[in-house]
Amino acid sequence: MQIVEKKELCNGCRACEQICPEKCIHMVRDEEGFLYPYIMQDKCIKCGKCKKICKAVELRSAENLKICYAARTKNNKICMNSSSGGVFYVFASEVIKKGGVVCGAVYDENYYVYHKFAESIDDLWDMMGSKYAQSDTKNTYEKVRDFLKDGRLCLYSGTPCQIAGLTSYLGYEDEKLICLSIICHGVPSPLVWEKYLDLQKGRYGEAKISKINCRDKYWGWRNCSLKIEFMKYTYHEVYTEDLFMQGFIENLYLRPSCYSCRAKGEKQRADIIIGDYWGIEEYHPELDDMRGVSAVIINSQKGKCFFDDVKREFKLVLSRYEDIMKENLVVEYSVDINEKRKEFFNEFNLTGQVDISIRDNLKEIVNESTRRHYQYPFIMKYLENKTQKKELCGFLNAIGLQKIALYAITEFTDLVYNDLFNSSSEIQIVYICDKNYRKFPNGFHLEKVIGIEELLKQYKDGKIDGVLNCSIFHENEVFRELISQGIQPKHIVSIVDCIYWGF
Repeated sequence: MQIVEKKELCNGCRACEQICPEKCIHMVRDEEGFLYPYIMQDKCIKCGKCKKICKAVELRSAENLKICYAARTKNNKICMNSSSGGVFYVFASEVIKKGGVVCGAVYDENYYVYHKFAESIDDLWDMMGSKYAQSDTKNTYEKVRDFLKDGRLCLYSGTPCQIAGLTSYLGYEDEKLICLSIICHGVPSPLVWEKYLDLQKGRYGEAKISKINCRDKYWGWRNCSLKIEFMKYTYHEVYTEDLFMQGFIENLYLRPSCYSCRAKGEKQRADIIIGDYWGIEEYHPELDDMRGVSAVIINSQKGKCFFDDVKREFKLVLSRYEDIMKENLVVEYSVDINEKRKEFFNEFNLTGQVDISIRDNLKEIVNESTRRHYQYPFIMKYLENKTQKKELCGFLNAIGLQKIALYAITEFTDLVYNDLFNSSSEIQIVYICDKNYRKFPNGFHLEKVIGIEELLKQYKDGKIDGVLNCSIFHENEVFRELISQGIQPKHIVSIVDCIYWGF
């Protein structure tokens, strides 16, 4: 028998399962990929603890001090490997140094997300970074209780509902437990995540993934990207162009409880809340850079004492709750349900084709204004290189390219064309290529625009020896397309690589 009458009332925290004295509750994955508790009736003694603890999730709140900071670790390596400002790693390493334990979300060998304990600083690397699927807490609440009984300091990191589940399970305050929650948009379906990874494996013809970074900062913190590394190939796409991330942003396959979350606002149980400080350039520009900045909201006196012990490790500015909230409304409010959510899961469960199901039920979210906003840092870096007398043609010469085709007509194509055309080097722009070449009947800078079929012919005939891809939004998609058409990887150069690693 299912414990909850409506799925939107269950966040899957497992508190009911772990509180059961007879262990007669087991978690079952539904057709959407989310875990729900079911009671084995033949073992149930009707004690009612499971339903009491579920109701307790929304009955108590933390102190809600709302002391706020903008923070970034002083260690650039840690910052670049984190989702925002590296705050979690600093907190967690402090607990480890004091002989405590840390519980946070990690990937298993199949990139299923679950909660795990760390007792060494080396183990913290796996916990860093965002994971965009609901984490399975397993039996971590029971283990936290045991650690606390042994008198050990414990840091538990999770979503607000997971923190609420833990504190309800314990039923008491413990000075040695630090609860750390993330600013949570909602948790995507683990099943959709698994099928998406299977899709990427199929595209690359590889059975095993070696590493995943859902918030890679190669193109900067604001323009973060999903990076999936295989043995031979790498998928790397900015989040505004990645299909899975678009579906997440549009609330297409979040857990039903996320649309009416019982653990937000005044019901937050965490001692400290952390997340991205969006809008930092407006409120605290002195901390703003491409590496990322964290918003820190201190909720309890216990959290304040802990933060005071580690704040020396941060570049830190006192901030305001209202400023953090302006770009992080999900601290207090649930996201709206996508009107096509039901249609998505119907199609997904019927066909099993995750990419088509997302695309069919996703509205266009990347408009021209958004594209220009995210291209701005790259254009500024390009112009900065020019002021430092760095030459794009020098980089292309160094890698042995002389006769090139510019692929994709973008803002960068105009910059690149003018710079190479006016250069005294031997670099020649032989062709301009765009997959929508028919949209340019008058050419580009009076040059004829060709399609990819013509480009391939000219490459095979030796008319060009390389392709410079001028698109930053479809970098990997273009790379895969050109390789599939027979162009050698060493003859394909990205404008992003030129800007940040060569030019």
